Amino acid sequence: MEVVGFAVAGGRSRRMEQDKARLAWGETDLLGHALQRLRAVCRDVRVLSGPEGRYADRGVPVIVDPIEDVGSLAALLAGLEAAGGPGLFLGVDLPFVPVPLLAHLASLAETADAVVP
Repeated sequence: MEVVGFAVAGGRSRRMEQDKARLAWGETDLLGHALQRLRAVCRDVRVLSGPEGRYADRGVPVIVDPIEDVGSLAALLAGLEAAGGPGLFLGVDLPFVPVPLLAHLASLAETADAVVP
């Protein structure tokens, strides 16, 4: 069963006062890093974004939260509806999640609707 990988980047970053997903991380930023890790595991990778629909410049589909100011639950709902099957969700603020763990979580898709590290 094919798992859709989602980089969860819908937060407002209020405490940081800047877009957390665009913070530098190595030779990319946190969003780019999350997308690279998901691409190592999933053929279909997408970004979950807040209502303003940022990140269209990343070359992957952007799924916009359907309900404003609800937070991560709205993102999960939007992702599951868009995937039409199992989804692997990785927050952009979790840069240390190793690819082997993501691969293991994706392998659990046969028995789960969503896998969230």
